[in-house]
Amino acid sequence: MARRKKSTKVTARPAHPPETRRLSAILLEWAGDFIGVGDLAERQSRLAVASNAWNMACASPIARMRMLDQYMADFQRYNRVPEADAANIRKDILTLVERKSKKFPDDRRQIVQSRVVPKGNSFQLEVVSADIPTRSEP
Repeated sequence: MARRKKSTKVTARPAHPPETRRLSAILLEWAGDFIGVGDLAERQSRLAVASNAWNMACASPIARMRMLDQYMADFQRYNRVPEADAANIRKDILTLVERKSKKFPDDRRQIVQSRVVPKGNSFQLEVVSADIPTRSEP
C-alpha cells in the first residue's frame, strides 16, 4: 500500500496587509499639519475637508475627480467663497489625496464622522469609519 502525501495548503497573504492602527492616529500623521491650524472651529472645518479628501482618495482616479468637482460645486454654493479661496481649497484637497494615495494606498476605510476634541494646548481626533468593499469602476 502506497502512502499518501500529506497535502500542504498554502494560504496567499495579501501584498499589503490592511492597516490596523486607529484611523484617528493615521489622520493626524497624514494631515495633522493641515488640520492643526487656527481655532477649534477652523480645525473642525479643516478636518471636514481632510475627511472628504481621504474618502475621495479611496476611489478610482476617474471617480475621484468627479467627487472633487461635485464637492467643490457644493462647497462654493453653500459657503460663497471667492474663486481664489476655492482654488486654494481644491489645491489642498488634491495635495491631501496625493499624500493619502502614496502613504496609505491600501487603507480603504471611509470616514463617516469626525470631530476635533481639544486637549489642553493640543487636540485629538475622534473618527468613525466603515470598511467599504472594493468595487470595480462603474
